[in-house]
Amino acid sequence: MGIKIFWNHIGREHGGLSYTATIKKNPEWLKKQALQVKLERCLNDYTNRFIQHDENTLIEIPPLESNENFIIIYCIKQGLQFSFNFKKKYNWWLVDIVDIEEIQPNIFCVHDLFLDISLERDGTYTVLDMDEYHFAHQNDVLSPAQHKKAMVSYSTIIEQLNAQTFDYNWLDSLRAKYTKMIEEIL
Repeated sequence: MGIKIFWNHIGREHGGLSYTATIKKNPEWLKKQALQVKLERCLNDYTNRFIQHDENTLIEIPPLESNENFIIIYCIKQGLQFSFNFKKKYNWWLVDIVDIEEIQPNIFCVHDLFLDISLERDGTYTVLDMDEYHFAHQNDVLSPAQHKKAMVSYSTIIEQLNAQTFDYNWLDSLRAKYTKMIEEIL
């Protein structure tokens, strides 16, 4: 069996499978119920579009039958998710600060920790959703462990971006490899 990945938008579980703009601290029973619904949906997804590149890196490509052209790279230990061409309003890479949990063997839940960073080709970047992160933190939507994870991941990538030591070549090489693989299949 291949791997499977699904998302959990912390503080938005009350929307079920639909994304809601409202953030709130949901009761534990609702969080568990929402995760169960998402897990079941994930288990019933037979598109086989997830790849384990190495022990720390997961790749998501579009379903083969779609006309989409994106790649998402999940870095488990770093708590980072890089997407290219997934959200069309971003010109280059979008980074989500996440917590990636293997909830069952080969089944990963990506918990969105609110913070995002839009990267530009010239090395500049824009931090996004800091207001949502602060709201979630101040209203105990994030657990202390999630807050700590978010701050470590965020600080690490911001330091690399500011020091100009972030490895864009690694991202681009993965994008090229898996884009070529998709083209060969089609």
